[in-house]
Amino acid sequence: MRTQVRFFILIASLSLTASVVFAEKMDLNTHTVVIDRLRQIIDSLEDTDVSKVPSTLRLADLLAERSRLKALSEVEQNCTNCLKAKEDRKEAIAHYENVIPRLKKDTRGHALLQKAHLHLSLNQVDKAEKIHLQLTKEGRKHHSGETLGQSHAALGDIYFQKAQFNKAKQEYDISLKIEETPQKGLVHYRLAWCLFNMDQIDSSIAKMEMILKNPKLTEYKNDQGISQDESFKIDVSKDLSSFYARTKISQDTLNKIIQLSPASHKMENIHHLASEADRLGKKKEAALAWVFYLSNTDQKKEALEAQIRIMKLKRDTGNLNGAIQLFAQIKQSWKDQGCGDKCEQRQNEIRRWIIDWNREEKKIQSTQLTQAYVLYTEMFPKDEEMLLLGATAAQQRKQYKNAYDFFRQAAIVSHSNKNIKSLNDSLVGEMDMAETLKNPELRMNAYLHYLSLNGKGSREFEVRYQIAKLYFEQKNFDKAASSFKDLANDDKTKDHRQEKVEAAHLAINSLISLKRDDLLENWSLEFADKFKEGRKDFLKIHRKSVLNTVATKINNKTATSSDLTKLKSISMVDSTSQEKKNLYKNMYLLSLHLKNFKDALHANLNTLSLKDLSSQEKNQALHDRIWLAEMELDYKEAYQLTKQLPGSLTAERSLKLIWLADMAHLKADQHEEDFLKKSRNRQLRSSIIVRRIQRQMLPQKMLKQYLSELSQSPDVLAKLTLEIYSKTKNKQLLEDVFKFNSIRKSAFAGLFSRIISYSSIQKDIAQISSLRLKSQNQNTLKKSLEERLKKLSHFETSLKNSVKSRDLILQALFLNVLKYEYLRLHDNIMALPLPRGLNKEQLEQYKGLIAQQAQPYKIKSDKIEEKLQALWSDESWTMEIANNYKTARMEYKPALKEDMIHLMRHAPPSKARYLQQALNEKMNYPSSQTILQAQNQVRKNPFEESNVSKLKDLEQQRGNDFTVTHLEARLTQMKGLFR
Repeated sequence: MRTQVRFFILIASLSLTASVVFAEKMDLNTHTVVIDRLRQIIDSLEDTDVSKVPSTLRLADLLAERSRLKALSEVEQNCTNCLKAKEDRKEAIAHYENVIPRLKKDTRGHALLQKAHLHLSLNQVDKAEKIHLQLTKEGRKHHSGETLGQSHAALGDIYFQKAQFNKAKQEYDISLKIEETPQKGLVHYRLAWCLFNMDQIDSSIAKMEMILKNPKLTEYKNDQGISQDESFKIDVSKDLSSFYARTKISQDTLNKIIQLSPASHKMENIHHLASEADRLGKKKEAALAWVFYLSNTDQKKEALEAQIRIMKLKRDTGNLNGAIQLFAQIKQSWKDQGCGDKCEQRQNEIRRWIIDWNREEKKIQSTQLTQAYVLYTEMFPKDEEMLLLGATAAQQRKQYKNAYDFFRQAAIVSHSNKNIKSLNDSLVGEMDMAETLKNPELRMNAYLHYLSLNGKGSREFEVRYQIAKLYFEQKNFDKAASSFKDLANDDKTKDHRQEKVEAAHLAINSLISLKRDDLLENWSLEFADKFKEGRKDFLKIHRKSVLNTVATKINNKTATSSDLTKLKSISMVDSTSQEKKNLYKNMYLLSLHLKNFKDALHANLNTLSLKDLSSQEKNQALHDRIWLAEMELDYKEAYQLTKQLPGSLTAERSLKLIWLADMAHLKADQHEEDFLKKSRNRQLRSSIIVRRIQRQMLPQKMLKQYLSELSQSPDVLAKLTLEIYSKTKNKQLLEDVFKFNSIRKSAFAGLFSRIISYSSIQKDIAQISSLRLKSQNQNTLKKSLEERLKKLSHFETSLKNSVKSRDLILQALFLNVLKYEYLRLHDNIMALPLPRGLNKEQLEQYKGLIAQQAQPYKIKSDKIEEKLQALWSDESWTMEIANNYKTARMEYKPALKEDMIHLMRHAPPSKARYLQQALNEKMNYPSSQTILQAQNQVRKNPFEESNVSKLKDLEQQRGNDFTVTHLEARLTQMKGLFR
């Protein structure tokens, strides 16, 4: 490899040497323009033209130079012949072959050298060799000394390339003996490499030193004259460092490099020497060079590499502590100063060093290796492989805490990298090390770490079991209990059956240590159901803890739904009948308290299924069953059970049969007759009587039979009467009912009175509205005026009576009539015809007398208007009338509407519209579907008071008083039970 590299340099140098002589300073494009133009000129020349040969030679030189420029560009663009450099070379060779036979001595040698060089560029080494052999054979007779010197040097390069170093040396020696040979320093340089490859190290070193010491050998000519070739000196000094690496390196060697190297590359060449010595296995000498480099370089990042090399050399020479100390310094330098542009390379170098160290330590295991892994993983904490290798190394050296730390960090990195296998191995290693150390804290951390990073791993159950055991060992029974319980109930894991049973027993033992009887009840039952292996023992514990605890809480009224669950969970296998009675009784009472209808019914049915109930116990259970049927609106069942109850028929039982039959849509006539025979309760009797009357085709006929009794319940009678009147318009019925003093004193008295009197009032209004003043003579006028005043006096009396009775509706009606009629009377008087024969003065006197007579009526009308405005300005009573209509039962709304219409006829337009809106408002009468939905809600949850209240409100809206009464009683009863 070294030989090939140097040969490439020599070929490049030859190219430079050849082209310098003839090439012009033109770029690639200019060359192309000149070449194209020259081709045109040559094509136009005759073969006999004396200028054709020099022109063709010039074209060949230009093509050769352009091929060189193209080749350089192809290297920069990293492409192969993309610019067609080869084609230029081939064309140039053809032109040279064409003109060489016709060239003179001074130019023929140049053409042959160029042609040989182009053959080498095309890798046609044999053709190039043949040309140079031809040149050297022809000798000075045909060629100049410069040409022969270059040709011998070129032959040396060819033989060097073929590894024929003896032949190469001979040619180089000949070239150097020729005085005209140009750039002899370059030939000496090639000869030094030739000697090096012939193992003549000292001679090669002497050649290199000579070149660097002799300025003439490192100079070159350019347009400015002669200059030192610094680039060449840099190459020679670097290669000299390589040669020195093959000798014994001492301080003197280092001094020579510093002395002979260009200023800019002194330390770089020391670096190169150290690297070469290290590569050649000369550890101590490499260390000497690296220490010198480290002591003299001012490049901190480059110094980092020297530190790394010295660290490795210290380890290689057995100074392990020194290597670790330097590693710690390297770590700090890396952190403080960075790592330059070779971070990855340097990291890999350190990494390989540690791995090789680990591989080499088989029998004797040093503790320093673990320290190396620690330092490395602190620098590069995400190197998963090194963390695992460090863990293994520490474990082998029984440095278990270090191994624990390595495994833990490796697990974190593996989890981040989603490397499942490495993650599992790391976590297992971490747990193993914690257990080996017997450190509870580390054990817990390792177990929890496993679950957090690999919760679904194959050892998940085992890890959780170890955590629970650790809690138990530390007497943390609270956490131990919950952890063991989770393990026992882990249905995701099909294996570990025996461990789960053990976990269940340990969970119970933990609860016993905690004296948690409340949890013992639930857990023992769960484990009894889950594990047949320990069912008998778990049930025994469960029964013992539950029965006593729940019984105490029921007595203290602190029991909750969880206690009901406990009662339901008790296994009554081998239990006595009395225990069953007590269990079902407690379950029933607790279910009522919790509004748990389903369990209450279940407990009741279980009680009824017992065969050894006493008559009292059975009777109570049957009453409970009826009540529960009522709660879920199963009225047919409740009705049949109530009929089957033992004992004589009482008013209470008859009433219950009535509303149960009604709810079940069954006939209740006989039960109603039985009730009325036995009951003396006025309110209940009136409710039953109203039911019977409402079902009749001619309700007013049956009403007369019960008028006397119902009059003792005036509101009931009044509503029923208004309901019948709304259907029949039978005012006689109103008058008959209104005769009762209780009705006259009731809240409905005004309504009854108005509806009865509206016909006569309307008649009086019609009469007074038809009266006119008759002015035929004085007597007729007086008589008609008196008649009008008499009628007005009648209305004044009616007004006073309405004020006395506080009937605002009649007050508004009479005031409105009086206001209008007094104003009409005034207007009529003012409109009386004037007597004839009166002069102007008499007429004025007459008009004044008439106005004086009419004015009081106008004043009266105005005063009444003021009263009316005051009355109507109070909106509360009209609002009350509207609201009463809206909330009234549908059955007697027509009666209220009739009353409102009469008022609206005498109300101001705004008030009339307001009342009309109330009449027009859609009646809030629930549909059958709405009632059914509400009933279903009650059935769904019979103990929910809000559902019962909603159903009651709906039944009230549709006037089902009997059902409303039942639901109100039910709500009262529920409040007593559930508070």
